[in-house]
Amino acid sequence: MAGIRTLPLITLLGVLAACSGFGPATIGPFLLDVNGATAPAGPVGSTVIFQGSFFGSTQGSGQVLFTNALGFTTLAAPIANASDWGASAVVTTVPTGAITGPVAVQANGLTSSAVIFTVAPTVSSPASFTPSAVTWAAGANLPSAVSGAGVAFAQTTGYVYTVGGAGSGGAPVASVNFAKVGMTGTIGTWAGTTNLTTAVAFPAAVIATRFNSAVLSTTGYLYVLGGATSSSGTSTALVYRATINANGTVGAWVPVTSLPVALHALSATIQYGSLYVVGGATSTNAPQTTVYRAPIQQDGSIVTWLSQSFALPAPRARLGLGASGLYLYAFGGDGTAVTPNDSVPSSAQVTTVYFAKLNPNTRDVATAWNPTTVLPDARSAHTAVFGAGSVLLTGGLYAGASTHTSEAIYAPLNADGTVGTFTTAAPAASINSLCSCNLFNHSATGYLDGNGAFHVLIVGGDDVSAAGTRRVETFTY
Repeated sequence: MAGIRTLPLITLLGVLAACSGFGPATIGPFLLDVNGATAPAGPVGSTVIFQGSFFGSTQGSGQVLFTNALGFTTLAAPIANASDWGASAVVTTVPTGAITGPVAVQANGLTSSAVIFTVAPTVSSPASFTPSAVTWAAGANLPSAVSGAGVAFAQTTGYVYTVGGAGSGGAPVASVNFAKVGMTGTIGTWAGTTNLTTAVAFPAAVIATRFNSAVLSTTGYLYVLGGATSSSGTSTALVYRATINANGTVGAWVPVTSLPVALHALSATIQYGSLYVVGGATSTNAPQTTVYRAPIQQDGSIVTWLSQSFALPAPRARLGLGASGLYLYAFGGDGTAVTPNDSVPSSAQVTTVYFAKLNPNTRDVATAWNPTTVLPDARSAHTAVFGAGSVLLTGGLYAGASTHTSEAIYAPLNADGTVGTFTTAAPAASINSLCSCNLFNHSATGYLDGNGAFHVLIVGGDDVSAAGTRRVETFTY
């Protein structure tokens, strides 16, 4: 009958148990998602969030189970701290010996339904960022010289992208280019695809896939966020997304919910199903402290931007940003106003490195941004790439930039979120040796080759020693 309402099943069971004189029925754990992703994946040792309900407020005899080498869901994952087990979220790491297959939560003597988890290839080790292992190679040139472009890698299809940037005279461009990653990590010929609706320089670019978010698309979406619409730094708040096609091209650029503030020289990253925007500069080139989060929807849309309670301790633009496990990191940047094309090392550059922890339930920034090991030199307009438990910073504006004294520096990321001591890399082949240039306002991303090995791609940029000379080259290792 249309006027009849039914009790929820859990409530109904409780009522029946009370009426019959029996205690409440044991409720098994319900697994809602893993890592906020449609097709969660990660290498051995990576941090994984299991979210749902009825896990129990304490672990007790509860376990998180991965698939073992024999194909059985019986391999228990480690729970490092008592606080990592909660009634609606459990934080663990992919255990040694796990293979791709079902994962589940066991609690109250019962086991949840399973979700398929892909155990990704493990980046060789932090040694991949040591001076002896870093050897740069020249890649395929871009179709045209550019600095301040967005760059991103689509793991689903194996293509890398450049989006927008500053071209001749610092004027923003609308071009979007893509190239195929080869089996050994080489980058194929760059080709153009659907141009941006508006030319922008110094935007942020990210890619949402089934591996890092809740999108249902098998190929994912490319996003461009903010940017400058003039060489002087006139900022836009517009955010667009385009569907990634299997052949590497992208579809039409569709506007999604704009940023709360118009920004250029901002940084963005996707972690556990949410898109984070940190810092950036307004149309007056004033750096900002704001941090925003947007949950990515199944269709790739963005419903709202959530201003995070914990902003950066100080304003930053042209900073390095990244995420590792439950931690976000902000490296250096400009602390005072400069134009996005500014090429002179000055007091605007800072040495500070901050990190903040995410709430595994809400994905919001849950702690204040804490200072950790400072950079050896005040630096901005550089890049930061994460891999193998380390961070690699390249180029930028700093005191020795014109002589590439610290072309690349790297540091380990510690389990408690702090950053270890930075070491200057001494590569067998430096970027400078390949181009006789000292890059700043370049772009970078980490990517996997066809064999699952990790690489770094450097794209375009400007030259400290010949400011205004945009670069057409790319570099990989």
